Formats: sequence, C-alpha cells, structure tokens
Amino acid sequence: MKNNPMILLGLIFLLLPTLACGLGSDTVAEIESAAEAVSTVQTEVEQLETMATAQSEVANATPETGPGTSVDNPLDITFDQLVTEQVNGNNFERFYRMSLPAGAVLDVTASNGAESGGDVAFRLMTMEGGFPTPIMEQTVPIGMSDQLRFMTGDDSGGTYLLVARGGFLGIDDFTFTPSMTMQNDAGSGGDAIAEPTTGTEIGAGTFNGQLGGSDKADVYRFNVPARSVVRLSLTNSVDSENMLTTLLSTNGNHVRYYNERNAQPGNELRFAADELEGGIYNLEIKGDTAKEAAYTFTVEITPQNDAASGGDAGDDLAAATQIDLNQTVAGFRGEGDKDCYRFATTAEQTLTLSLDSLTDEFLGGRPIPRLYDADGNTIGVGSGPNPGSSETVTETAVGGETFLCIEGGGNGALYSFTVSGS
Repeated sequence: MKNNPMILLGLIFLLLPTLACGLGSDTVAEIESAAEAVSTVQTEVEQLETMATAQSEVANATPETGPGTSVDNPLDITFDQLVTEQVNGNNFERFYRMSLPAGAVLDVTASNGAESGGDVAFRLMTMEGGFPTPIMEQTVPIGMSDQLRFMTGDDSGGTYLLVARGGFLGIDDFTFTPSMTMQNDAGSGGDAIAEPTTGTEIGAGTFNGQLGGSDKADVYRFNVPARSVVRLSLTNSVDSENMLTTLLSTNGNHVRYYNERNAQPGNELRFAADELEGGIYNLEIKGDTAKEAAYTFTVEITPQNDAASGGDAGDDLAAATQIDLNQTVAGFRGEGDKDCYRFATTAEQTLTLSLDSLTDEFLGGRPIPRLYDADGNTIGVGSGPNPGSSETVTETAVGGETFLCIEGGGNGALYSFTVSGS
C-alpha cells in the first residue's frame, strides 16, 4: 500500500511530545526545530495538493464558446466601460475588440482579484493586415492593479484586440476599464504629422507634444525669413521613458550638422541655426523606442538687423553697410558669415574700435575684427573676444574711407561696437 505523506506527518507530530520528555534542553530545542521543519513541509505538501487539484480541474475543463472566447470571435467593448470577467480552465484567454482613431491615447486600468490563483497578463494586439500582432503586454499580479498605455500616430489607428490571459492555476478574476483621449501636439487637437517633408504648421513660440506606441515621430514646419537666426530648445520630460532625437531639415534634407541631437528623459537640448536660406523648415522629433515620452519645445526666429539696417550687413567691401564714426552698432555674425561696414575718415586719423562680444546661451562664436583701407589692404586685426568679453583695437586711417569687417569661423556670434576717431 502506498504511504500517505499526510498520515506520516501526523504520526511524527504525535510522537514529538513523548520523545521530548526527559530529554535535555538542547535535545528539546533540536526536536522543536525539527517540528518546525516538519510543519513547513506539511504546508508545502498542502500547497502542492491544491495546485495538483487545480491543474486537474484545468486539464479536465470543457472550453467555453461564444463572444470573447476566441480571437475570431472577440467581444466588442466601448470606452469607459467597466469589464468584469475571469479566466480559468475552460478558457485561458478572453478577447475584446475596440477601434482607435489616428492620434489617440488609449489607457487601460486593469486589476487582478485578491483570490485569483495566478497572474493575469493583458496583451494589446493590432489587427493590421487582418492578422493579430502583439504590440505590448502588462502582467498584473494577484491582488494588484496596473495600467497599459498606448498611442496611435497620425498614420495609424484601426481595430485592436485586448487579450486577458491566465487561469493556469485555477480561477483568476479580473476587471479593466479602457478609456481614450486624443493627443494635442502643439495644440493641433491630434498627433503631429510624421512626414519630414510636410509636418504640422506652427510659428514661433512654445509648444507641447508626446510620442509613444505607434507614434514614433512628430514633425513641425515653420517659415524662416532669409538670413534669420533660429534658436531651438527641447525639454524631454523627467517622466518620459524614451530618449528623443531632433533634426532640423528643409525639403527632407538635414541642415548642415544640425542632426542627431539627443535628449534623455529630464534633459534639455539647445541649438541655433543661422544664415539660412528663406523658406519652410521642419523640426523632426523622434522617439528611440515605442515607449512614451512627453516634451516641450520652443522655436525662436530672429531676422537679422545689423546696424539697424533691417537685414544682414554686406558680405564684402563692395557691399559694406554704411555707418558713422561714434555710432554704436549691434549685429550678428552668422556661421561662415562676414559682416562688413564702411565709414568716412581722414588720412592719419586715429581710429579706436571698442568691440563687445555678447553672451548668448545658444551661440558661442567669437567676432574677429579686421580693418581695411579703401584699396582692401589690411590696416589692423583684432584677436576676437570670447562671449562676455571686450577688445580694443587702435589703428591709423589711410584715406577718406575705412572698412571694418566682423569675421570668424565656427558658431555665430552676437556683437556690438563703436569706432571713434580723433
């Protein structure tokens, strides 16, 4: 006859008090420790028997039929509807169908009952192409609640299945409530257009947006006058789960080296572009994965106004912008640009140039001054002060007209200067 482990455990418990009588304290402690171990084994045996019983019930259960019991026969649900159901040996999965428009945000709040036998997994699937394809999954432990969140892009949306899976160790009771809102990228009431050559139209200003799920790219387009300075900043929310990459482009082509600018969650990136040809420019914001990210970005567009001319100063001596001695001039020297000015002088006149390099959090270039005579000969050169610094250059005029060009390579530079004569 096969031994019953529960009977053996019971006999051991009956014998322990008898064995303990007349023994030393150390021996009694050892017996008590053994009794505790036996109790633990007894608990484990009971758990194994419970699991075996549940598995036997699962193996012998008859599968259910009807709406919600198979992928081919899902149960249609509406948003903000509380769904209460269970998975068990009859059916390990429950299938629910819903429709999401482009630019939607789906939130599913799911709970697993405290008396459930095991975890319940909630899986979101797309029916694109007519076949169920898993998108994301969230497992909810016994007695716990969690949330599943998914966003559709401007070019996605359609029919989706939510599948609750469990019941492998008995009956698992669960509830969930699906809700839907719309994205509002840059106040558009939906998702920003993802196509790099189009994009959602904006002007200068500060805007908010989000990425996640099948929405992996947002593109914004704005008009830039020729020779303008564009300052761009983007902050990736500290609560984001995704790194963001920004690109500045026009007609689908990246602008110079302004690409692959990354912002990790909680970080900010800033950059400026200048000397741009006038036209439509696109700011592309892309997510590194399908995880959620929320961001804020600012676009600042400043047309050049060198020496209050309403534009950019001349690029060479022939096109130099006219100014006067003792006039305070403010300007912007773009990347690779040269700003040239001309002013009347007399031969042997002492000229003093006082040049300030202005601080700008987006720019870090140096304005390098060079003085020329009317024939284009160099009569003086400065070293170019760093942002926040100044420089003075003193030279002697050669004839009736002198030229000053603000040059320099690398990043753009803001500057102001005065040329005095004596």
